[in-house]
Order: sequence, then structure tokens, then C-alpha cells
Amino acid sequence: NFAVQGTGKKVKTFTVGFDGNQVVDERPYAEAVVARAGVQPFYLDMRPEEALAAVEKDLQMILDQYGDTPAGALALMTMGDVAYEKGDFPGAAKRYEQAVEKFTEDPMSLALAQNGLAHSLEAAGELDRALSAYQSVMQGPNKALAQDASFRAAMVLKAQGKTQEAQKALADFAEQYPDSPFAQVAREELTSLGG
Repeated sequence: NFAVQGTGKKVKTFTVGFDGNQVVDERPYAEAVVARAGVQPFYLDMRPEEALAAVEKDLQMILDQYGDTPAGALALMTMGDVAYEKGDFPGAAKRYEQAVEKFTEDPMSLALAQNGLAHSLEAAGELDRALSAYQSVMQGPNKALAQDASFRAAMVLKAQGKTQEAQKALADFAEQYPDSPFAQVAREELTSLGG
């Protein structure tokens, strides 16, 4: 049995469980620790949407108290992530756009915020703005994000019916990133466009 040194009191544990989601439910592991170590357990069961609501509340608190700091900028970006996961693409775009304004001195974080903005705008159907945001990511320092943005930009051009521009973007992508997992998809998309 584990005890707080010198007090004789059992160590308390805290475990969050998600009803109906065995992938992220850590209760079985926690119960094994409780059985072996003799700790005093505390379990909190919630639904994923409850967890997101709690996270949003905490992020808003960080934003309210530390909005002009790097922690505030990171809270904005994370709020964008949460909104995106909830399917609130306009809300996600708003938060990512605010984060973009805060990360002017941090190129890597700026690229992440621009990438989130681009994906949110694309999902919201704002294709012109999404294309512009993807192009910004392509110019940034993060090569993995630039690769993804290059492919997504080509797909946005295709969705806009800009066939010749999409063909060029897909051909450029396949040539520039031949080892990308999307290279074959780019070549197939190019073929489907008659390129």
C-alpha cells in the first residue's frame, strides 16, 4: 500500500472515464493500480462533449487572464482545435484567425495557426480564403505543413472548378513531393482532370 509519507493516509488517485469510448477510457488501468497499490481512487465519468465543454471553459479563462501573452495565443489556437472537432468551422476559423494575429513573432506557431485557419475555411466552404491561407502555410518554415498545404491548395483549386490551375498545382506537388503519401493521390487526381 502507498501512503503519503509520514501521515499513514492513502495516496488519492483521479481518473477520468468516457462512457462508451473504450479507446480513451483509462478506468481498467486505474482499477489495476488501485487493486495493486491500495490507493484511494476517485473516478469521474463524462461524455466526450462534456469534456470539450470543460476544456472550452478553461481555455476561455486562460484567454481572459492571459490574452496578451503566448499562453493566450496558444489558448486561441486550442480553442480553434476544439471548435473544429465539434464541427463549428466558422468558429474555428475565427479563433485561428485571432491566433494568427498573435503569433507574428513566432513563425512555427504562426504556420500552425495558419494551417488550422486554412482547414477551417475549407471545411466552411470559404474556398478563396482557404486557398490564400494554404498559400501562406506553403511559404512558412514548417516543411510538413507546407507539403500538406500544397496538396490541399490543389484540391481547393479543383473544387473551385479551376481545372488548369489545379492540374498545374497537382503536377507541381507530385514532382516536388514524390515520396509523399499524397503523391499517388495527386497523380490520380491529375489524371481525372485530363492531365
